[in-house]
Amino acid sequence: MCSCCCFQTCCRCGFALHALGWTHNDIRRPNITYIPAENKWVLIDCEYAGKIGQQRLRKEKDHQPEVNTTDYDTGKFGRLLHDVCRVLSLPETHSMYTDGQRLQAGQLALQDLLDQAWLQ
Repeated sequence: MCSCCCFQTCCRCGFALHALGWTHNDIRRPNITYIPAENKWVLIDCEYAGKIGQQRLRKEKDHQPEVNTTDYDTGKFGRLLHDVCRVLSLPETHSMYTDGQRLQAGQLALQDLLDQAWLQ
């Protein structure tokens, strides 16, 4: 199963959660897993998920905002893309890298990311 499938699944999960009025609040590599028997990727570890606009359940030593926002999830996904680009040694001009930066800056939404050519 390709890494693009992993990112597509995470984007769809994040967007679906946001559409339902929830945030995941912990999008990072250890919380994305592959289930071989079902041949699919899943976003796991939802103990910090919360309703958008409500008080956030905070982790120890956490610098998250006090209120659940979709921007936090989007930024975390952007950071994940940035880290993957570094591991793959992609140039900073690669669209996957720039999309990660745009997500972190709040200039791109998870829904919009699904339309990007590198994710197809």
